[in-house]
Amino acid sequence: MRKIVCLGLVIAGMLVGGNSIFADEYDTLRDKWKNIWTGGTGISTTDPDIAAKIDSMEDIVTNGCGAPPCSAGTGYWDTMDLSAGRTTLWPDLSDTSVSANVTSAYDRLKAMALAYTVTGSSLNGNSQLRNTIINGLDWMHANRYNPSTTTYDNWWDWEIGAPLRLNDTVVLLYNDLTSTQRTNYMNAVNQFAPSPSRTGANRVWSATVVGVRGILVKDSTKIGLGRDGVSAELDYVTSSDGFYKDGSFIQHGKYSYTGGYGKNMFKDTANMMYLLAGSSWEVTDSDKVNIYKWAYDAFEPLIYKGAMMDMVRGRNISRNYAEDHTAGHDAMIAFIRLSQFAPASDALAFKKMVKYWIGADTYRSFYLDVPLETVALAKGIMNDSSISSRGELLRHKQYPSMDRTVHLRPGFGFGISMYSNRVYNFELGNDENKKGWHTGDGMTYLYNNDLSQYSEGYWPTVDSFRLPGTTVNANSGASSGKLSTMSWVGGAEHQNLYGATGMEFNAHNKTLTAKKSWFMFDDEIVALGAGITSTDGLVVESIVENRKLNSSGNNALTVNGAAKSTALTWSETMTGINTIHLAGNVTGSDIGYYFPTAPSLKGKREARTGTWYSINARPVTPTESITNNYLNFWFDHGTNPTNGSYSYVILPGKSNSQLETYAGNPNVTILENSGDVQAVKETGLNLVAANFWRDASKTVNVSGSAYLTSNKKASVLVSETNDEVEISVSDPTFSNTGTIQIEVHKPLGSTISVDSGVSVIQSSPTLILSVNVNGARGKTFHAVISKTGTGGGTGSVWNMINDNMSSYSSGWSTTGTTGSVTQNSGTVTITDTGTSASGSYYYLSKDSFTPPAGAFTFETRLKTNAASTVNEIAVRSGNYQIPIYITHGTSGTVKDRAISPTKSYTLNTTVYHSYRVVVHANYTYDLYVDDVLVWSGAASDTVGTANLRIGGNNVNTANLTVDTFRMGTGEITPASQWDVVNESMSNTTGWTTSGTTGSITQNTGTVTIIDTGTGSTGSYFYLTKSGFTPPVGAFTLEFIAKSKAANTINDVIVRSANYLIPIYITHGTSGTVTNDRTSPTKTYTLDTTVFHTYRVIIHSNYTYDLYVDGTLAWSGAASGATGTNALMFGGSNTPIANMEVDEVRIGNGELTY
Repeated sequence: MRKIVCLGLVIAGMLVGGNSIFADEYDTLRDKWKNIWTGGTGISTTDPDIAAKIDSMEDIVTNGCGAPPCSAGTGYWDTMDLSAGRTTLWPDLSDTSVSANVTSAYDRLKAMALAYTVTGSSLNGNSQLRNTIINGLDWMHANRYNPSTTTYDNWWDWEIGAPLRLNDTVVLLYNDLTSTQRTNYMNAVNQFAPSPSRTGANRVWSATVVGVRGILVKDSTKIGLGRDGVSAELDYVTSSDGFYKDGSFIQHGKYSYTGGYGKNMFKDTANMMYLLAGSSWEVTDSDKVNIYKWAYDAFEPLIYKGAMMDMVRGRNISRNYAEDHTAGHDAMIAFIRLSQFAPASDALAFKKMVKYWIGADTYRSFYLDVPLETVALAKGIMNDSSISSRGELLRHKQYPSMDRTVHLRPGFGFGISMYSNRVYNFELGNDENKKGWHTGDGMTYLYNNDLSQYSEGYWPTVDSFRLPGTTVNANSGASSGKLSTMSWVGGAEHQNLYGATGMEFNAHNKTLTAKKSWFMFDDEIVALGAGITSTDGLVVESIVENRKLNSSGNNALTVNGAAKSTALTWSETMTGINTIHLAGNVTGSDIGYYFPTAPSLKGKREARTGTWYSINARPVTPTESITNNYLNFWFDHGTNPTNGSYSYVILPGKSNSQLETYAGNPNVTILENSGDVQAVKETGLNLVAANFWRDASKTVNVSGSAYLTSNKKASVLVSETNDEVEISVSDPTFSNTGTIQIEVHKPLGSTISVDSGVSVIQSSPTLILSVNVNGARGKTFHAVISKTGTGGGTGSVWNMINDNMSSYSSGWSTTGTTGSVTQNSGTVTITDTGTSASGSYYYLSKDSFTPPAGAFTFETRLKTNAASTVNEIAVRSGNYQIPIYITHGTSGTVKDRAISPTKSYTLNTTVYHSYRVVVHANYTYDLYVDDVLVWSGAASDTVGTANLRIGGNNVNTANLTVDTFRMGTGEITPASQWDVVNESMSNTTGWTTSGTTGSITQNTGTVTIIDTGTGSTGSYFYLTKSGFTPPVGAFTLEFIAKSKAANTINDVIVRSANYLIPIYITHGTSGTVTNDRTSPTKTYTLDTTVFHTYRVIIHSNYTYDLYVDGTLAWSGAASGATGTNALMFGGSNTPIANMEVDEVRIGNGELTY
């Protein structure tokens, strides 16, 4: 709901005695705003990136000679008409029917003012430039923009575009202007923007205009109006313009626009919050915490190595000056700004993101695209060794409210853009995006190391009739701003890592329809099409790929193992296609395509020439020709097809040999591809994904037997481990006001966790779930159910709760108003800011919690984030209360009482620890930290209503980040799990060394193993467990380790006559953990230079899965060559090794998280 903010008595009180009490504040705020653009006087002009930025600012103003302005130059000063009788400031802005020319003129004057103002600029203080700018401002006031001007063309230029830039220019030149000039200019601004108006990004822009003008004219009421205009947009919306709780952003009613209007609203909201912070007009709205959620949910998944994904940029894709990396850099400004005032944990997270994006964007310098102050702030982040890079984000994210999907995996990102009866197909406005016809028709985007794929004139040159992922009438365009007649558009998320997306497609004003699905797994995307039908009398095509090639256009193309021509005239109809491999433009950008049904395809390689003006007919758009080369292949369904279909698998990053290996033994099986259901099984993940297209009972079979049934339209994913089944369900239609019934055709056991809205009807002889999707708006619901008869290990021990906290909204709720909960990637941060009486505190509580009776155990992995906090975890029933209180600090404490503890243990609580509480039958309890007993025999506290809560208490504030929480019946002590090996590595008793080319160093609580040998087998050096008897059947290995030197591969091996379980860790902040040294089939990228907990789950068939810090990194690795019994840490026979090991543990059974 939108806010209507009443100023009332607040402003009345502020105005008592006039505005003089704010005089100093006005000047302070004006200087603060000025420094946003100039960086202030303290910037390091010798820094090469800052110096380059200043040079670029000068070059925009004048170039081509030593004494500006230059007649031969192309800068704004050089080309400005300085004559006395001029009729325009610049010849290309002379048309007085185009309002954008007013905005452009002020934009150029602002750029000139920056060059005049910035410290280190050769034009700083140049009186000739100053006089030129001021004369230009006076001319604009007299001839283009004053209170008497009659508006024309686009309202935006008059109310937002021009006044934003005019305000900034006056801020920059404030002391160089007369009071009369300032009054004149500001009267014009007030005429066209007297108070904030419009919605979404436009309202925040409008509020910025009003607020900054208020600072310039020292009008507290106007500043308040500006602040309140920003506050009004902090609310989430459920329709029309603004941010949605699912992370979507909509502008102009029904257009997906996160990377256009959304990023501007994000950035300008952050700037206004920063500007007013600490002033009398500070933004105090309780919804201001939402902007941090926007950062994580709306923006982080959509920025790929510095580029903003084009599928959320609307008509901005047609702007020559705003390609994807420039847009991404613009959004990153907001992250840097937020890091200046966000809560500490969020600020650090934002800095880590920025550090990764800037470092990963090797295509375009971030520093050239952002204001000078942002350059300086970013340099501070990049040069701060205490801030680590975030690393590659692994996430699957659905955006139901704007019909977009993003899938992020190691080495690639994948996007899908769609439209429905809720979201428009594409926007064409102001002659922009004139060929965006099919960008919302299921277009797919593949991001990898080819960072310029969608830059350097992609949109003016790509064949806009043949965009990847789409099914279209050949050579046909479409009208803009149209809704589909179909509601089934969207999908479901699974474990935040995998997903299914579907689109029931109909071409606007045509008869063409299709059912289209994408199933996104670990290293592949499966694309299915069915029911492709048309009576339009046109050829129908489904486009697999349309990839921009290198400058010569000669990327190798291999089809079924044979090379195709690299000539730009190549065109062919190919039959019996099993594999296609396209060599990328750079390392890490190869793409493989596998076709399960050996279809016929058409393909061609071509050079294409276009202009930016052909897709964006603004007067200032360049008309010069651009040429790019493309490789395009597609299914030809013929004219007027009936129930046509297609299937293919995209394999990003695969070499040609890896593609052929995959095709020989694919990880995916297409279970059904029809108008009733499209379903796939990923065998490596043991995951079935299905899109059910009809409101009728439909069953998907696996290996000839019924496996999964839905009675309604739904997107469903089901994965299995040895211990449990996890189900994810959504209603992509938004229109089901009742329930979806899901049946998994196998007997299952007890409920581990279910989201609110999910009911378990039965668990045997089949599992039946009822999912209430009324008002869910495309949300994914989750359920985790244990398997019948599973035993041994923590997979079955944690039989009450086993939550990796990857989605706190699944089964948890917040209580209280004085705090916030932030969903991170795989963790949850709970902040309690209340310090008053009982009831003011804020915490996360488990939904529908039934406390155990008798002995039980709970374990959580967490860290604290802020000083002077007491962070509480408590389990309560009518029989007991088991509280744990953790104070913040490098010498923090964990204790059994907040005020008068009888049990206490000192440790560094600012880093993650596992806290295991073993509760005895008499409700006394013991605490283990990282599986070490630290105290025992604490007494139960005051009993009460059933509750499981994590967060604050009624006196102290709290700030903690939780990684996992699990609970099981019985006393689950660490020793009972690790029944084979349980070593703290505080000494090497029971271990021996093998080899001569290395060393072992005993540290305090850890061991360092160094292997310096690089020769043949036998020359390597490692630490091995004496008398080791390897387990038989399923077991688990866990160790804590880090890599310590470059160019090392650090081996961890468990071997017997039945199996070889190898883990190889390469060194680096973007290191890897793999299952093979030279040709890994499983790999995971992470910062291996710091300690991580590696847990290896070995199944009874000796395939194995890897968890890193509780997160599944990969699964289904195969056993290697068997041999003599061994448990060893160290080197191999070729690379050297240098690793530090903290703990080593092995237990029987699958000890899953």
